[in-house]
Amino acid sequence: MQIAGGIDKLDLLEIFYVGTDNALYHNWQIQGFGWIGEQRLGGASAKQVSVGVNQDGRLEVFYVGMDDKIYHNWHEGSGEFHGESELGGFAKELCAVSNEDGRIELVYIGLNNQLYHNWQTTPNGLWTTETAFDGAAKHLAAFRNGNDCIELVYIGTDAKQIVLAADANGCLVLVYIGLDDLIYFKREVSPGGNWSAASGLYEAAQHVAIALNKGGLLELVFMGMDGLLRHQQQTTTTPLVGVLPPKPTALFGWGPVNLL
Repeated sequence: MQIAGGIDKLDLLEIFYVGTDNALYHNWQIQGFGWIGEQRLGGASAKQVSVGVNQDGRLEVFYVGMDDKIYHNWHEGSGEFHGESELGGFAKELCAVSNEDGRIELVYIGLNNQLYHNWQTTPNGLWTTETAFDGAAKHLAAFRNGNDCIELVYIGTDAKQIVLAADANGCLVLVYIGLDDLIYFKREVSPGGNWSAASGLYEAAQHVAIALNKGGLLELVFMGMDGLLRHQQQTTTTPLVGVLPPKPTALFGWGPVNLL
């Protein structure tokens, strides 16, 4: 089952989900009366679903049909749904997010693993056509960051796992395990700003996690290829500038690796 939800113009939650029969369902809150109960959304069947909110508060649901085409359906002014309509394009996975001016933008992974997006030309309005991003992906997520800009995070074809955290300066730090099992990282050079180039930490891992500790420093915890847990702590809040091989004696910005 795959599920998504949104808050409508009455500030009530409506959820949309793909059932075990691949049918698309929705259910919504009734003010003071709980939930109305499961309802089929037209005759639609789907593989993936996401929900966007128009500037005027109307929900718009996006989904990948059983034929891999992208469809959308939206609330009319009466609260009823318009009916299924093809948006254009084919996708494996999709994610809807609102721009600062209220326009919905849809980001998705095509059948060729390429990243694409499509967006409303005006708030509550019509859509442009499919446009490709640089990069390929297996899974994705999109959200509005602190500067009201859309931030796209995805697992590309060159990574096995990704984790994301903000440092004490408010800059996002992305850590990932490459296809060579080595740990790499990238960092925003300023909050909401450009990203640094990828740098290696010269450690191999099966899984990785990152968080900000009480001292205001990032702490990296990972499982090595031998199954043992290790951790590495940031030693400074200055930009994490990596060093290319050969392996350095110390990597600026990070302390030594220790077993947990």
